[in-house]
Amino acid sequence: MIDAEANRYSFAKDAKELKIVKKPKIESVEVPVHPDKAETRKIELGKIFISKDDLKYLKGKEVRLLHLYNIKLGRKIEFTSEENKDIPKINWVSDGVETKILMPDGKWISGMAEKAIEDIEEDEIIQFERFGFCRFDRVDEKGIYEFWFAHR
Repeated sequence: MIDAEANRYSFAKDAKELKIVKKPKIESVEVPVHPDKAETRKIELGKIFISKDDLKYLKGKEVRLLHLYNIKLGRKIEFTSEENKDIPKINWVSDGVETKILMPDGKWISGMAEKAIEDIEEDEIIQFERFGFCRFDRVDEKGIYEFWFAHR
């Protein structure tokens, strides 16, 4: 029921910064807010972060940074191409905001979400792509954005 309404955002659990060798000079990228909507949002490119799990489990493989370009996760992390290949696609965050998500088991998952979440409303339900649907609860006293996990 919420899939058609929930805008998509990127979240990197246990975010790790990438130092990408030979990357193209791209200042910003337009990404869709939802696969079924024409609306996009602009993401300014700065430092790029991905999930610690993606870095670990996809080591040595070529992957696509969703809506951006391809890289190889080797000892050096290298730009490979801009072509949208049939390779694993992973989320990334550029200069995001600290975020934590309360899971159904009562544990918190920490990471980084893209800055665009600064514009969402309290109680709004969004989808963190490749992670799940979450409801925005509040910004805590430390400036960390808190969400409650709903479902995958």
